[in-house]
Amino acid sequence: VRSRTGGGVGAGGGGGCKDKLVNGYSKIIKEGGAHEMDFKINWEGDYRWITSRAAGVKGPNGKVTKLVGISLDNTERKNNELRLRKIKCYFDVLLTHFQHLVAFTDKAGEILASNLKSQSTDIDYLALQRLLYQLTINHKTWLDDVIQTGRGQIVFQDKQITAYHHLNDEHQSFLMFELKPS
Repeated sequence: VRSRTGGGVGAGGGGGCKDKLVNGYSKIIKEGGAHEMDFKINWEGDYRWITSRAAGVKGPNGKVTKLVGISLDNTERKNNELRLRKIKCYFDVLLTHFQHLVAFTDKAGEILASNLKSQSTDIDYLALQRLLYQLTINHKTWLDDVIQTGRGQIVFQDKQITAYHHLNDEHQSFLMFELKPS
């Protein structure tokens, strides 16, 4: 049994997750197995994300006689996960508006999102990633100019590439590359 849900256990968090946590532990006791669950608690007026993991240990009679487990504060990881999910949704909405190949990357050129699957192009994902890595390595000065000015164009590997630099609300840096045959 493996479960991952959100919600809350503590004050202000709602009782739904507390019930799921108790039901998960009850299921382990009845059927064996393991359980993992993320939930949110209110701690001194601030929310914290907790991951609880447990497994049943069977006794000589073959039935679960005890639970062993751990609960960890994973607030930083969970907040990053939620932030990335929000960014991915933002990218996905933007990508639907382009008629040509577009990729969003970090400053190192690693693809965060692209509309590659919806484009009829002769390049696959690994070739696109390789191209963007090579571009960021071989044309670092050009890329630094893009980051400073917000925009730049270059012909690279028979592609006309327009790059844009963007900072989101959390001051995280992104590059958007538009790729067209030259």
